[in-house]
Amino acid sequence: MGEDGKSGSGLVLGPTGLGELRIGMTRKKAVATGGLGAVSDGDCGSANLKAAESGAYQVVFSEAEGLIYIPAFGDVATPEGIRLGSTPTRVQRAYPDFAARDDANGLDNRTGTGLAYSGFNDEFPDVHYRFGFKNGKLTELAIVGEGHGCGE
Repeated sequence: MGEDGKSGSGLVLGPTGLGELRIGMTRKKAVATGGLGAVSDGDCGSANLKAAESGAYQVVFSEAEGLIYIPAFGDVATPEGIRLGSTPTRVQRAYPDFAARDDANGLDNRTGTGLAYSGFNDEFPDVHYRFGFKNGKLTELAIVGEGHGCGE
């Protein structure tokens, strides 16, 4: 991160958005930012993030809730400096309410693989961070909206 707290790309993920994109905004407003590729139709549509180097990073929309999933990519980091490649220990230090998912997909401390979340105890109760780990490194970082029914 630079001295200003931003990643090299200048984008910061969280606490409710990435650049001009915000959790809960309509498809129309999200597309109007100019930051997305074509949006797929359906109750749970998606669109590529233009700022990402590849088409592997997509936002997800719910028909009822608007924009519900925004992933990090490249050197994008949270305001607390968490980025892809961070360790579970580093994430837990940055987010005191960090908790493993309470099912078979939850973070396994032995292997360092699985899902965890944080951001439930802040001023944005309907938005939280999602952390996916593999072999002790953060491989998925996103902000997600609550209660959308599009699966996680």
